[in-house]
Amino acid sequence: MKNGILDWVAESKNPKFLPWDVDNAASTSGLSCLVVPIFSNNRFSGVLAALTNLKYLSEDSFEYRTLFTILNQSFAKLEFVRLRDELNKTYSEYQILQSKLFNDFKFAAIGELTSKSIEEIGSPLQVIMSYSDLLQKENPDLDEEATEFIRSQVHTIKEILDRLGNFINNSDSKPKLYSCSVNTAINDFYKVIEHSLRADSCECVLDLEENIPSILSNYNSLKQIFMNSFSLINPLRGTGGGIIIQSRYSNETIIVKMLFTDTIDSVSKEDKDFGLNILKHLMDKHEGEMRFSSDAGTGTNLIFSFPLKRKMRE
Repeated sequence: MKNGILDWVAESKNPKFLPWDVDNAASTSGLSCLVVPIFSNNRFSGVLAALTNLKYLSEDSFEYRTLFTILNQSFAKLEFVRLRDELNKTYSEYQILQSKLFNDFKFAAIGELTSKSIEEIGSPLQVIMSYSDLLQKENPDLDEEATEFIRSQVHTIKEILDRLGNFINNSDSKPKLYSCSVNTAINDFYKVIEHSLRADSCECVLDLEENIPSILSNYNSLKQIFMNSFSLINPLRGTGGGIIIQSRYSNETIIVKMLFTDTIDSVSKEDKDFGLNILKHLMDKHEGEMRFSSDAGTGTNLIFSFPLKRKMRE
């Protein structure tokens, strides 16, 4: 149906009978096309078209009144369904934004606390280093291997603190998109959780495909995905267990699998939905997909699909 005809029907605000002549058979069938304009809040929304053998309808006729009664009831129900769907969509978006706001606030609080903790830990470490040097100078007979061991352990702690500080640092409030290696993000994430996993005898295996293409993202967004996944499952609730983190490249998509031996049965439905909503929102920003499954037989699987091609937006 041409735009000119639609405009004419809309301007008239009345049903119109149009000849049904799409082909030779239709033109000789004696049928007409009844086109009824539909308005919502005095705005033209579209038309309802139906084939009929009628050529004319009087506004005083029973058929005309019946038709408009049916149309009014049908349109009212359709409008109700449309508004309900819009309301549900708006409410879902509100929940996701609320979850993101809470998550951002939580991360900001954790980041601030961690930054202060790093500063407070750094001062005693420097004192230990200074005193170890002083002891070595004042006591030449002191076992040099012992003092060197102290220094090496202090350096190890400082390296851990530096990595943690770099991980939580987010100086740009509006992160830009750039080429990111998923494997690099996974390795950085692993360095942060490595010591906690070892302390709880929880094994983590990295199975990363080499030379996979980079994706358009930023490392802060990627580490939020991995940290939220880790926080949701929280394998440190008990002793033992394991994690496998895989990366694969297939069909213009980078696939990351986080496989946990633990389930989330102990997590409340509210916390579970909260965590999954955050992950879904983060993946939507990447125009990607997330799949989730959890049962006692296979543990918990989180699968993230990052498309190589996406729009330059954040």
